[in-house]
Amino acid sequence: VVTGEIVWLLLLTLLLLLCLIGGMCFYVGQRFEQQINRLVECAERIARGNFSHIAPKSKYRDEFTSIHVAINKMLEELDTQYSAMMESHQRAAIGTLTAGVAHEINNPLNNILLTAITLFEDYKELSEKDMVEMITDFMQETKRAQSIVRNLQDFARESACVSSLLDLGELMEETSKLAVNQAK
Repeated sequence: VVTGEIVWLLLLTLLLLLCLIGGMCFYVGQRFEQQINRLVECAERIARGNFSHIAPKSKYRDEFTSIHVAINKMLEELDTQYSAMMESHQRAAIGTLTAGVAHEINNPLNNILLTAITLFEDYKELSEKDMVEMITDFMQETKRAQSIVRNLQDFARESACVSSLLDLGELMEETSKLAVNQAK
C-alpha cells in the first residue's frame, strides 16, 4: 500500500529530477549555441578573406574540435588556392602589360627602320627636303619611344596610389595621341 507521504516523496523526487534534467539541457544548449555562434563568426571572417586558423575553445576534445580541425584544413587549402589564383592573375596582368609595351615600342621602331631603309636605298634620288623630313621623322619616332619608356619607368616607380585633380583637356590630348598611334 502506497501512502500519501511516499507519493509526495516520489512526486518531489520526480520534480527535482525534471529540474535537474531541464538545467542540464539548458547548460548543454547554451554551450552548443556558443559553439555554433563561434563557427558562424568564423565563417563570416572567412567570407571576408581572413584565412587565419581557428583554435578550439575547450581544453578537451569535443564534438566541435573535429569541426575546427576540418575548417583549419579547409582554410589551408583555400589559402593555397587563393595564392595560386592571385599569382596567376599577376602573371596574366604582366603578360598583358608586356605585350602592350612591346607593341607601343615596336611602332616607333618600325617607323625608324622603314625610314632608314628608304633613306639607305634612295638617298641618291632624294631631295634635301625629303632627307630633312626623314631625319625629322627619326627624331620624332625616337622621342616617341623615349616617352613610352619614360612613362613605363614612372609607372614602375609609383608605389602608392595618389589621387589628384586632372586637367581634362590634357588628358584628352594624351588619349588622342595614343589613339592616333593605334590608328597608324
